[in-house]
Amino acid sequence: MLTSSYFPLLKSVPVLNTSVLQHAVIKKYKARETILSLQDMLFYIVKGTIRLFLDELKGNRKIIFLTEPGNFVFEANFFHSSDINATAEALTDVELAVFPKEKVFFLLEKEQDFRMALITGLSAKALAFGGEMVENSYSNDVLRLLTLLNELADEDNVVHITQTELAMMCGVHRVTINRWCQVLKNQNLIEIERNKIILMEKSDTKQSR
Repeated sequence: MLTSSYFPLLKSVPVLNTSVLQHAVIKKYKARETILSLQDMLFYIVKGTIRLFLDELKGNRKIIFLTEPGNFVFEANFFHSSDINATAEALTDVELAVFPKEKVFFLLEKEQDFRMALITGLSAKALAFGGEMVENSYSNDVLRLLTLLNELADEDNVVHITQTELAMMCGVHRVTINRWCQVLKNQNLIEIERNKIILMEKSDTKQSR
């Protein structure tokens, strides 16, 4: 069972160059395929989007975040001495660069781009989880959806996505997404068109409470 909570989107950033990626093994996953952490391996997204789950007690799975190319995955499992119950799912077709432990420490010493990418990614996640703690103190599901739409919108305030795809990202049924979208539409915050959602303006998400 998926539990509902705010989850940040870690947006795409420039991908590491080939001189760094040559130290990794490239693994490919199809959309909706499960991605499991491997011991002493550090994962890095080259192409595609994934969502990461934390497996909670009683069989519940909480979506931690969505993440795009240029971001690392499973760093906590890699650097932590004990396993953390996290798994990932490919939302699109995905390519991951998998770095073995000895290559990670070699690159940390020799490659500044690799060091900066890892530090930047860890900092972004720390900020995102700090935002989650604040957001969870007052958010509701509709507000979380509006927050996500704001993060996904392009410069024209358009989100090129179907409600089915939104449902997959949020871990809920399409009917639920449709109901949340109707609430936002009734508040004149969005317009719904075929395969896209238009934000009436980049919203201050507090107004939807």
